[in-house]
Amino acid sequence: MDLKREHASRRGRSGAPAERLALTDPRYLESIDELTEMNSRARLARIEYETHVMLYNARQSLRRR
Repeated sequence: MDLKREHASRRGRSGAPAERLALTDPRYLESIDELTEMNSRARLARIEYETHVMLYNARQSLRRR
């Protein structure tokens, strides 16, 4: 929202043109890339955690025999 206002005030545009400029702003695109990367790392960590839990449970069940 701040980028949209910034583009609207700096270039004298409002509405859709300012929104398009904000959506293509390198700062916005960089933040989207950062969020995507963080989400990817979090999902990978969750998968690794669940895999380790399954391995632990499998080993526990083998020891009970």
